[in-house]
Amino acid sequence: MKYGLFFIFVFIFLFVGQAHGEENLPDLPGKGKVLEKCNTCHGLNSISRSKRTAKEWRKLIGRMINYGLEIDEKDLETVIEYLSKCCGRK
Repeated sequence: MKYGLFFIFVFIFLFVGQAHGEENLPDLPGKGKVLEKCNTCHGLNSISRSKRTAKEWRKLIGRMINYGLEIDEKDLETVIEYLSKCCGRK
């Protein structure tokens, strides 16, 4: 049942405002990879508003991997570095 709710949320985010929030993400190396990997299931506003440490981003992305995110180690490090810079806890 928990996966059923997850897929409902994925559907909603895919078709309702998926690209919203892109303007809130700075143009730094790695942005393209974040758009490619993170914008697939949810809008970017939730990402741009989050303030997490690199360790917290790694843990969160680990959960996304459990939900089916496919990302290799190099891209994972790129995404974590980008998110830590632009959406990191100050």
